Amino acid sequence: ELADLVLVGAPTINRDAPPQVWHALSLFSLVTPKAKLAGVFGSFGWSGEAVKMIEERLKGLRFKLPVESLCFRFQPTEDDLARCREFGVAMAEAVNG
Repeated sequence: ELADLVLVGAPTINRDAPPQVWHALSLFSLVTPKAKLAGVFGSFGWSGEAVKMIEERLKGLRFKLPVESLCFRFQPTEDDLARCREFGVAMAEAVNG
């Protein structure tokens, strides 16, 4: 309820996000979060659907996604890690306006 930002990270496993992620997201329908800003990041081995699925769920809960989500195949490279840092800075800027 008091967070300024919600970040959700998840791998894609069997073309889906893990059940724990869906359970956590289901709890948002029970409260009205202070902030309606969210971001999504994740990893995958083959298909990579989890990030898009989580984005859609957050949009359905009326969260705004001010920064493009991140999704990496297997282990992130140095360039991917640089993108992660940029993602973090952009999310902080979105919160601070």
